Amino acid sequence: MVEHNDIDELITKSQNDADSLKNLYILLRDDVFSLAFSILRDFGLSEDVTQETFIRLHYASKRYVQKGYGKSFILKITRKA
Repeated sequence: MVEHNDIDELITKSQNDADSLKNLYILLRDDVFSLAFSILRDFGLSEDVTQETFIRLHYASKRYVQKGYGKSFILKITRKA
């Protein structure tokens, strides 16, 4: 099981480390896709939003302050994508 602190740390590292971003994608892609699909009800668009979320995360990671809400931060990006 992944701890909140692990996700926080990966978000912070993902700004300069592609492996951290890849690990976040592996850990959270299903959650991101599920949220996108629950909103859009379209498989293809939900896949696009999932990809877009992690692209945006790369740029947003420099604004992230570790508070234990990393997954929520990523899902907020999903809602805006």
